[in-house]
Amino acid sequence: GSGGKIKRDVIALVTSRGQVADMLKLDDVVDLVIPRGSNALVSYIKANTKIPVLGHADGVCHVYIDKSAEDATLVGNLVLDAKTDYPSACNAMETLLLHKDTLQTIALPILMNLRAAGVRCLGGPKAMDAGLCDVPAKEMKTEYGDLTCMVEIVGDMDEAIN
Repeated sequence: GSGGKIKRDVIALVTSRGQVADMLKLDDVVDLVIPRGSNALVSYIKANTKIPVLGHADGVCHVYIDKSAEDATLVGNLVLDAKTDYPSACNAMETLLLHKDTLQTIALPILMNLRAAGVRCLGGPKAMDAGLCDVPAKEMKTEYGDLTCMVEIVGDMDEAIN
């Protein structure tokens, strides 16, 4: 702890945008703001304070399944947890990238596992062409923050990274 240097009465729960606005004016006593929340909240905080902000702009996290992946149960559980454990968190999976060779092996069980858990899978252009999804994604980089993800097919890891 602080060794008694920080008193409990300086800690408060911020519950409204008005309270956030008030706090952001305290640049003479607050050293750093670390916001946890939506992209809109983080952007609002960054635009409305002189206090340094440690935060993200977007939380579009990708999971890439390589052609070397063989265990559909293991990979399916990993993908399911990445999306459903806390879907509104900034580190939840928003995009599932499948190596093209997984279409013949583990891609369908993974997608069925997601759908069985209530995840809506939107397709990128290649996933739509392959018939993996029924509804096309409107954008390729979206932070859904709910039980929705985008699925796309890539040729290799370099394409997944780019």
